[in-house]
Amino acid sequence: MRHTKNRGAESTTMTQPCEQVSPGGLAASQPVATIFFDGDCGHCNRFVRLVLAMDRDGVFRFAPLQSQVAASLLGPDPLRHNSIAVQIASTGEIKWKSAAVLYVLSQCRGLPRLVARVFALIPDWILNLGYDWFARYRKTIFGSSYKCDLSAARYKDRFLR
Repeated sequence: MRHTKNRGAESTTMTQPCEQVSPGGLAASQPVATIFFDGDCGHCNRFVRLVLAMDRDGVFRFAPLQSQVAASLLGPDPLRHNSIAVQIASTGEIKWKSAAVLYVLSQCRGLPRLVARVFALIPDWILNLGYDWFARYRKTIFGSSYKCDLSAARYKDRFLR
């Protein structure tokens, strides 16, 4: 694992992409990235639902930060970052915080991609200050979701365990 700086945002390159270490294999479509999210966070679950709705091609895979997959790829305590993480399948690079959110939005079509391009003009340290503030209060504002209801039958192959 090596750490790199990308426009000031922290990213990590892993030696194995997600699809090589995930149990059960993946669907036939080639994933672009795996999104690691806090499965106990109401806002994070809403974000995953939004991405699922926008991702008609099925290029994203998802795994809760509380999962074994997350622990094996992100370290023993992935929740310590208090951040969403995205692993890019082709390189194994991991993006955190605002860089992760902007990457996901940039892979979508239409308005989300435009929003990502506009926010990409803002320095990462400013975006991450906002991200950190929001992350600190997200469970207070949006509540906790202790039962992850995101793995409906039609999305089952999109979630790594």
